Amino acid sequence: DGQPGDSLWTDAAAETGGYGEAIRTNKNNGITCSIVNIGESGVPEQNADLVKAAEEIGGGHYYGVAANNIGQLTSLMASDLKTEEITQYKAEEFTPKIATSTSVTNGISQSDMPTLGGYYGTRLKTKATAVLTDQYNVPVYAQWKYGKGKVGSFMCDLNGTWSAKFLDSETGVKILGNIVSSLFPSESIKPQEISVKMEEDNYSTNLSIFTKIEEGDKVRVTVTRVGDDAANAQVIEPAAAEGFSRAKFVTREAGVYEVLVDKIKADGSTVSYKTYRAFSYSKEFDEFVDEDAAKLLMKNLASGGNGEEVTEAWRVYETFVRSIHKEYDPRIPMAIVAIVLFLLDVAVRKFKFKWIHEIIADKKEKRLAREK
Repeated sequence: DGQPGDSLWTDAAAETGGYGEAIRTNKNNGITCSIVNIGESGVPEQNADLVKAAEEIGGGHYYGVAANNIGQLTSLMASDLKTEEITQYKAEEFTPKIATSTSVTNGISQSDMPTLGGYYGTRLKTKATAVLTDQYNVPVYAQWKYGKGKVGSFMCDLNGTWSAKFLDSETGVKILGNIVSSLFPSESIKPQEISVKMEEDNYSTNLSIFTKIEEGDKVRVTVTRVGDDAANAQVIEPAAAEGFSRAKFVTREAGVYEVLVDKIKADGSTVSYKTYRAFSYSKEFDEFVDEDAAKLLMKNLASGGNGEEVTEAWRVYETFVRSIHKEYDPRIPMAIVAIVLFLLDVAVRKFKFKWIHEIIADKKEKRLAREK
């Protein structure tokens, strides 16, 4: 009935229902049950119903651990997990389920997945990725990173005992091939005499070249777009410093570029390192347009605007007007100014206008006269 403190059974007399029924059902499906009773009442003699549920019905063991002896719990659990009942496995046919899409399942459809006859159950490792699982999400194939490499764990045999149908199917063989490919290193793990690091920056690519340089050695970088004529290759000879050189090349057209780094020794022998650089961009970002087509467009625009095509930069200034010519007769303004000045002189003399300094001088004279 699921309530704490109640009997193991819904019907204790008939021993049906309740937790006891669940323990019996699990045992019939290959799942054992062990019970750990911690406390003063944990002795088997006082818990006959629990002993029976664990050992007779559940196929496991009953452990009574006194509260003052809790330290032995770890060793009891380790011992229980090593019992023969736990290690035995009942193989059953099942269809692996794709849990995570990775390179292992590339091109694999769940509907085409072949069956396996069994597997070794385990828990998923921390930071591991479960790629294939059973119907209960128990990992069948998992992989994880270890150092600079990868580790894959396939919890089934490959000798045909459980994997006969899997190995006979095209999909199964492809999965195994994908597993091998995904675990292989992406670059050589052997010590290299030349090591190259590429840093991409839009159209430019910077190369850092690490190699030991002796007297008379030199480094040469050849960049060729795959499919192009070798005559169009970029050849760069960076300054060879002790252990380190830098080079830079530009990729203006989309495509795959082969980057070949040669160290030419003083005795004429050559050590090479080859890598590739893929470059692409959307058409609207293509700034390297057809120059001939661009020139024709500008020529048509100039013609339509009553202009002309200028092929040399200095000719842009050739048609500029450097000075503006204008005829001007100053006699009329000078005559007008003379007449205005004459009339002002007549007005001042006739109406006795006083200038400001004259007005100020008159006021001072009147003030002095009053004071006397």
